[in-house]
Order: sequence, then C-alpha cells, then structure tokens
Amino acid sequence: MYILKIGGSLITDKNAYCVPRKEEIKRFAKMIKSRWFDLQGKLVVVIGGGSYGNGVPLRYNLLDSEKRKKEDLLMMTVKMFEWINEVAMIFRNEGLPVYPFQTSSYCTTNEGNYDFCFMNPIKMSLQLGLLPITSGDFTFDKKKNFTIYSSDNVPELFVDHFDVQRVVILTDVPGIFESDKTKKIIKRVNQYNYKKIIENTGSSNKQDVTGGMNNKLKALIRVAQKNTNSIVCDGSKHNLIKALFSENPPGTIIEAWKKGDLL
Repeated sequence: MYILKIGGSLITDKNAYCVPRKEEIKRFAKMIKSRWFDLQGKLVVVIGGGSYGNGVPLRYNLLDSEKRKKEDLLMMTVKMFEWINEVAMIFRNEGLPVYPFQTSSYCTTNEGNYDFCFMNPIKMSLQLGLLPITSGDFTFDKKKNFTIYSSDNVPELFVDHFDVQRVVILTDVPGIFESDKTKKIIKRVNQYNYKKIIENTGSSNKQDVTGGMNNKLKALIRVAQKNTNSIVCDGSKHNLIKALFSENPPGTIIEAWKKGDLL
C-alpha cells in the first residue's frame, strides 16, 4: 500500500486563484498508468490544494472566525471538490479508474488534528481496483467548529487505517534543506535528528495558509512514529516511480521509528 501526495505547487499556479496546470497533471497520470499493474488496489493519491486550497480561504476570509460568513463556509469544500474532479477527469482520460473522495465527508477534526475517519468507502474502492483521489478540505471540528485540514496531513489518516509501506510527497524542491541559506539536502531524518531539523525548516515562499515545508515535516514525523517511511522529493523530474519503489529513493527519507526505541 502506497500514499502519493502530489504538491499543489506542481499541478497549479500556486500564486494565482484556482488555476490548474493540466499538462503537469497529465504527466503524473501517465507515470502512474505506466506502473498500474503494480499499483492497482494499492495506491491512494492525495493532491495538494495549491491555488485552490490556498486561494479560496483568503478570498472568503475563512481563516478569520469573526469575519467569515456562514454562507461562505461551503466555498472551500465546493472549490476543492471542483479541483479533485478536475484532476480525476484528466486521470480518467489517461485510462486510470479513479474515484474522488471529499475529505470533509469522511473525516472530522478536534483542534485541527484528525479525530475520526470513516474509511470503509475508500477501502471498498481499493478492493474494486479503483484509484481513490482526495485532498485537504474545510473540516468540521469539535473545538473550532471548522478548520482547514491540510493535504499535508491527509496521509496520516491512511497510515492509521491501512498497512502503508511508504508515503511519498512530491514537491517543487529536491528534498528537505539543511537550511534555506545552504540549500543542502538532508538525506535522512530520524528520531535522533528530527528536532533540530524542524527548527531550521521554514514555511513556503508561495501563497500558503497551512505552514509549508515545516508543516509537511511535522506531519511526516507523526507518520514515522507509526512505523512508516516517507519520502520528500522533487516532483518536477521523473522521480515518482523511483520514490515509490526504489531502495535508494531521491530526496529526503523520513525513517520509521524503530520499535522499542524511545523518543
């Protein structure tokens, strides 16, 4: 079982408002199709919100609980499902049996952290040999009423409900940098060095409402604590297949915590 997250900066114009990059989406669909024999029933695709997930909350004041209007709350979910459908149709046209899932329909949160998931529909879709596609969303939250649940956090949901071998995060950078100044790639993150790396990991330099690389890394640390490896690498190159299957994948490896080791 694999979870593949395709960053919004790769498949949208992230500094615009709801602008897809259709040729890039098609490129990713072709790469998945090339290994569909190995991936059928074993892959979930998570798409980054990009100029949808970051543009909509800003346009409709959804980040401000005092300024946002109840009649505008639907806009995040409506536009994100528009986005998922855009990707799903391009994948379908490339011969992939996709099925879209809206995160707010199967997941609720508590203070921004996931609280409950109903995964049966996604499990059944995999059993039928389909390719589930999902993303971040505006979720119902026990304490905050509503919160933006980032696509960076969505892989965590599946690690709790499936036997996931690897989580792959495709981004517009070659991995996690040691610092923004040196741009040196950290090859491995583990339970012994992760705290220092988190301190040096910054936010995105593009339109971003969910914390950029810093939030990605924190989410993947939680995945590692559940005994699952993750890869962060450059998706603009032909790294998708290597990141999923190679024993020496490109980018940064976030290593699963070894059983019995204390943090």
